[in-house]
Amino acid sequence: MEIIKTDDFEFNDEVYQIVLYRNKNGFMVKAFKNERAVNHYTYSVDFNTDFITEKDYELYYAEKAYERLMQVAKKDIEEGLTFGNKL
Repeated sequence: MEIIKTDDFEFNDEVYQIVLYRNKNGFMVKAFKNERAVNHYTYSVDFNTDFITEKDYELYYAEKAYERLMQVAKKDIEEGLTFGNKL
């Protein structure tokens, strides 16, 4: 897996890193704080070339799949889905 992008994300005076990885068939996103995972979630999308491609997704949904994954990871942090928080 290759890291493509890291976004710093600030919430409640704490800085998180949303890391985007490229894998063989798609993308994966994980959220970190101080180089430690903030929850057990891994956000991913796989494109099976026999069914749907990355371009097909972009044309159909008018967005990039990895951008959606990064948004979901940030929203989960905002909603308290992190270690140490009880829902």
